Amino acid sequence: MSNSKDVFCLHYAHWKARGDLVFENTVAYALWNLTPAVPAHALVIPKSHVEELAELNATEAQGFLYAISETFRNIQRLYVLNPQHLLTFYNEILT
Repeated sequence: MSNSKDVFCLHYAHWKARGDLVFENTVAYALWNLTPAVPAHALVIPKSHVEELAELNATEAQGFLYAISETFRNIQRLYVLNPQHLLTFYNEILT
């Protein structure tokens, strides 16, 4: 997953250390969007360098789809456990 010109590779370790990842598996990871279109907007990013998702092999595609569903579940859990959590997060970004 290392490519010195890829913005996602360049910042991955920083995002992980800060706790910005919503979900991660061996194929993909999800992080909060820094310029969200809606509350709880997250990006799911494959760890393989591809231009289109169709380039993922079957195992990677399955892991990527699993990452999407688990990201959704993790966001749901955050809302149930503490609805104020996401509002606080976005308020911090905007200030």
